[in-house]
Amino acid sequence: MSFIFFFGTLSSSVSLVWDKKQGTVERAQVSGVRTWEMLLAQLLTEFLLVTAQTVMAFTVLVVGYDTEVRGSVFLAIAILVIGGVMGNAHGIFNMKI
Repeated sequence: MSFIFFFGTLSSSVSLVWDKKQGTVERAQVSGVRTWEMLLAQLLTEFLLVTAQTVMAFTVLVVGYDTEVRGSVFLAIAILVIGGVMGNAHGIFNMKI
């Protein structure tokens, strides 16, 4: 779980820093894009990335390492995705745009 949270934090922070370094944020703001729209786009993109990473990591854990899952697989993946989204929120909202 901590890996998923850390990856979400790192991924969102690095992408925001990269966008700011290349001037994408300023160009978007000059063209009329609001800050909340940029944050929403960032969150949706990172959500898809974290979801894909979680499903792949869970598949490797269950199939590759032959780990027995007791309970709902859906709920286990949902908890990991929520942890990743919280990492994304931590990475995004602790940055100054």
